[in-house]
Amino acid sequence: MTREEHLAVIKQADKAYYVADRPLLSDAAYDELRKSYIDTYGPEDLDYTPGAVAKEFMPFHHPVPVTSLAKIKAGETEKLHKWREKLSPIVLEPKYDGLTVVAYPQKDGSYKFVTRGSGTDGEVLPNFISKYEGDVFAKGTYAIRGEVMLTKEAFREIQNDQIARDEEPFRQIRNAAAGILRNKERSPYIDKLTYICYDVVGWDVSEKRKLDYIRNNTPFETTQCSDDYVMDTPDDYIWERAKTIFNDVGRDLPLDGIVMKTQKESSLAELGSTAHHPNNGVALKPRRSLFKTTLRDIEFSVGRTKVTPVAIFDPVIIDDTEVTRASIHNRDYFNEMALCEGDTIFVYKSNEIIPQIDSVIHNGGEEFQWPNAEIGKDKVLVRDIMHMVSKPVLDIKGFSEKTARKLVSGGFVENRNDIFELNVAELSRIEGLGKVSAQKLVDQLDARKDMLPFSRFMKALCIPGIGAHVGDAIQNAYPSIGDFVEMLHSENTSAQQKIDQLKEIDGIGPETAVTIEGPDFDEAFYQLHQHIRSIKWDYQEKPREGAKLSGKSFVLTGKMEHPRSYYEELIQKAGGTVQSAVSSKTDYLVIADTSSTSSKAQKARKLGTKLISPKELEQLTNA
Repeated sequence: MTREEHLAVIKQADKAYYVADRPLLSDAAYDELRKSYIDTYGPEDLDYTPGAVAKEFMPFHHPVPVTSLAKIKAGETEKLHKWREKLSPIVLEPKYDGLTVVAYPQKDGSYKFVTRGSGTDGEVLPNFISKYEGDVFAKGTYAIRGEVMLTKEAFREIQNDQIARDEEPFRQIRNAAAGILRNKERSPYIDKLTYICYDVVGWDVSEKRKLDYIRNNTPFETTQCSDDYVMDTPDDYIWERAKTIFNDVGRDLPLDGIVMKTQKESSLAELGSTAHHPNNGVALKPRRSLFKTTLRDIEFSVGRTKVTPVAIFDPVIIDDTEVTRASIHNRDYFNEMALCEGDTIFVYKSNEIIPQIDSVIHNGGEEFQWPNAEIGKDKVLVRDIMHMVSKPVLDIKGFSEKTARKLVSGGFVENRNDIFELNVAELSRIEGLGKVSAQKLVDQLDARKDMLPFSRFMKALCIPGIGAHVGDAIQNAYPSIGDFVEMLHSENTSAQQKIDQLKEIDGIGPETAVTIEGPDFDEAFYQLHQHIRSIKWDYQEKPREGAKLSGKSFVLTGKMEHPRSYYEELIQKAGGTVQSAVSSKTDYLVIADTSSTSSKAQKARKLGTKLISPKELEQLTNA
């Protein structure tokens, strides 16, 4: 993008969020967009506060500016420590993701409710939650700042009601709350809104004194507030507490972070403020890390009952792994994002397993269209066949994509497993494929039906997130394939119990466990198994008591002197196990540079996992 285009995208996002109540980007993506602009062109063009007053509302000038907070992202440990030094002692509170509203007390005991707007000029709301309208309980003289939002339960109730009325349901919880409130006509859903207050505007006292004032002098609900924390409390503990609050409160209320505020009296007088934020509080963002890349294509996986879009993008490294694909959930999410070829997208890993798209910046390319199911099915069938015959799976030499396309278009195969039933006569009818070549393909496919390694069998299922590493993990947990299948089909065990059992296996996370227990996996497993005569099951017997690395788990990362298989064999022969990702159960991270600052190394240090070099691993095993 040019400078002008970059600035235009930022201002478009500002307008969508503050004026139209339809944000185009997540907070993290918006922050990244601004940061990249400032890094390239400087901050001058962005020295403004977005949020113009809409023409249909009465304007209101805030006597005290209603500013936002500075931000600290997960991983910015040095920045957190500096803020804590000046704020200590601190408290932590949820940062709600709704519409900021300031309640101004009137002489008659009522309140005037005003949106934040630009921070200096807002909008007087013509309607508000019924129980707060009229002569209520305005005992004090201070303005009260809070956030209007929908609980997740209320949001679902509204959606169900809209569907029952044959209306287009709200898609996004924040947009729904803002749309209900910023409406000239009184919405029938207005009393489903929640108003939670957290600040006494213009009163320079400790945080807990402010909350006490709100409780004692207003009818409004106050925010949750943690205990006091001083500088002796470790920074890591503050992050953990922030994450806990974020997860607990976020179960039913939309959050976009945690606020860290000072308990000092007269903190604004001491610490001051900038044009954009006060210095007596800061927002912590204990959320996922986003990675920026460029969207190149979308593939549509056509299943028995649904079509699932998968984004293909330029490679990004997440947790030391190259990622090029991400799930787009479903058709509603696909339509909402309106993805185009060449768009800038922000991706993340869900539960550190499945990559997904967080948000998008449109760059003017051609928009992708949802496919006709039959056309999409043919495209996906060709892709799945090529995946199955590739070297890491069945390793069928000479099986080209051109051959796969002709087999599909000619009706020789109707599903990917039909390739095992092809004969020389059928293949010979493919233009450019003689009898000799056809015979070689048939012979190779027939050979794969005997003693197919289970890890390759799992890859041949063509299920996203299910690959050789999952096959290896399952083989290490069950003595035979029969034991594994019996567990999946046990009528005495609930679906949740099966998922919990799978999650206990090293190398299998929550998302993978749900997939394995699900009907799509079960059908794919059954259908492929019908074509395979025997499967090679490589069960690693539990190491005998006293083995050198018995009970120890390892994760290998990065390039090393020898192939990865060399180090895996060392570990397994010494009684240890190899995991695919660092977790609280990991004892050692084997990495060439033990001082690395990679995300996997940082996570290992945080969890107390020991970092060792390949040479140290060899010493442990006495190789």
